[in-house]
Amino acid sequence: MMNTLSVAFERFTFVDIGVGKGRTLLLASHYPFMQIVGVEFAQELAAIARRNVMRYGPSSRRCDKIAVLEIDATAYRFPDTPLVVYFYNPFSQSVFDQVLSHLEASLRATPRDCVIVYGSSSHNAIGWAKPAILRSASFRQIETPAMPFFADAVRTVSYAVFAFDGTPVLLPETAKAAI
Repeated sequence: MMNTLSVAFERFTFVDIGVGKGRTLLLASHYPFMQIVGVEFAQELAAIARRNVMRYGPSSRRCDKIAVLEIDATAYRFPDTPLVVYFYNPFSQSVFDQVLSHLEASLRATPRDCVIVYGSSSHNAIGWAKPAILRSASFRQIETPAMPFFADAVRTVSYAVFAFDGTPVLLPETAKAAI
């Protein structure tokens, strides 16, 4: 999913809402983000994610500034930096609507670039998340290639990428060729 973005990663904060055990944070650390933040409500999962971040240290890691916050996503305050906000089917539609509303308010108060990456492999969450994001009228969907199918995958993953107002998000040439 990240390979479909063509943004200056070093200008952006990556925020994973519903971090779980932290796998996405570890994968994001291979990109040169300014910083990486994981938001997790469950105390046990936040503790596991922190341990995983501390233990993970491959030479290909390009961002070492990683924090895992144990907080309700509806109470999280987004940093005033350009953002890549990642959701992987983290919670119900009603909670998502609240988080999206807070994100929009933050972007209106402090205008900046923002990209939402939303992925899902269950419960057709992408089916209600896409319309909710587009209904806000603050985001436009960016054309992306289909997620590749992996032979060992249990489920197919669907995803969509959205950019806030004038955020420039261009697909790399390799991704364009796959469309």
